[in-house]
Amino acid sequence: MKRISFCERDDDPAINQIEKVAKKGKTAYIIVEAVQGEGGYNIAGRKFLKNLQKRAREIGVPLILDEVQSGLGRTGKWWAFEHFGLNPDIITSAKGLQVGATISSDEYAPKEESAVSSTWGGGHRIDMSIGLATIETIQRERLLSRARKTGRFFMKRLNEIQQECAAAVPAAQGLGLMLKFRMCSPGVRNDFVETCFKKGLLVLPAGRDSVRIIPPLNISENEAEEGIRIMASSAKKLSRLVEK
Repeated sequence: MKRISFCERDDDPAINQIEKVAKKGKTAYIIVEAVQGEGGYNIAGRKFLKNLQKRAREIGVPLILDEVQSGLGRTGKWWAFEHFGLNPDIITSAKGLQVGATISSDEYAPKEESAVSSTWGGGHRIDMSIGLATIETIQRERLLSRARKTGRFFMKRLNEIQQECAAAVPAAQGLGLMLKFRMCSPGVRNDFVETCFKKGLLVLPAGRDSVRIIPPLNISENEAEEGIRIMASSAKKLSRLVEK
């Protein structure tokens, strides 16, 4: 597999790397996350994603969007790629759907029955019922609009924390309820995760130095406030230590 740089800015010097790879004539598919998961909750640049889609169409290969972490309303839309006006050929989903699923047009649908063993594989009737119930619940409780609204609330508060604690937290970023703090170092990031945990809040590391903040889509305002309070006190403590 050939990797290219994940570009967050339209002026990234590496934004056209796909051209060099595609020219070799050995490309079978292009796969990308609109918002990276394990890579650090980084949001792709619009031009970067559009370039990938354009090139995939030109050379006749499928564009695959990995939506395992970002799908099913996490970013405030059913799929993160919807924020960028993309039209992928294949979508991968799991986690939020509660069952592993590959979604594609008929062109790329399997021509014969088969099974794949995986962590989020599933595929029997109970799995299908769980996935359907998840979709229906998101629709019934209007969790997409709720994720967008709550995400804006979180980002406002996270930006306030970041500005006050810039020594420890150089950046805050998010799309819907797929949020992150980027910490000043991997060590400070790990200390932040541990400090929050000791105060009763579970946050997870992502990438080299980021902390992912992924509350439930139906989180209440009081729960959000409590989580933000814990993150703020933890960030302030670490910021003072970094400044010394």
